[in-house]
Amino acid sequence: MKKIIFILISVAMVLYLGSCTKETVDPDLEGKSAFYGFLDGYSVSCLEGQYGTAGSGALIFPIDSDSSMASYTSYMSNQNMTLTISRGILRYNGIGGASTSDFKAYFPVTTLAIADTAKPGMQVGYIDYRGESWSTNWGPQSDSYFKITKAESSSALAKITLAVEGEFKCRVYNKKGNMHVLKGTQFKGKFTNL
Repeated sequence: MKKIIFILISVAMVLYLGSCTKETVDPDLEGKSAFYGFLDGYSVSCLEGQYGTAGSGALIFPIDSDSSMASYTSYMSNQNMTLTISRGILRYNGIGGASTSDFKAYFPVTTLAIADTAKPGMQVGYIDYRGESWSTNWGPQSDSYFKITKAESSSALAKITLAVEGEFKCRVYNKKGNMHVLKGTQFKGKFTNL
């Protein structure tokens, strides 16, 4: 009897461990914000509602009486880190939030550059468990990318929210110039037009 139980437990463990591979992370996101990837080869993840929170925000700045610019951020956190992904800066005519068509067009299904010290693009940053900030903006991004694979809109209370899915690879730096590599990532976040 003990031998049968041992065999059953062994088979279950092999099946469980065999379903987890480092190369392919395919989470069931169920409409939640999530990030799965590898930071210097170590698996990291944030999933809304599982030891963490998620949300989105926008910064809107009037340029003059006829135009504005905005930056949009999706964030998620767990007990060890807070991850932010930002897209900025959208310039548009009008005061207040961008039009729905301008906002949706700002998140195309395509591959975008990662922002660094020399060029604009998607910005990835995080705050680690010690409270130290890391960002793509603080160093070069020669082989980095941010690929948007899906962007679906919804509306509530006169706000448009895009659920954006994608993948990215980038380098994040601290203010001292130290670097970490994020790769093998999958991302689903929400961006809201105010």
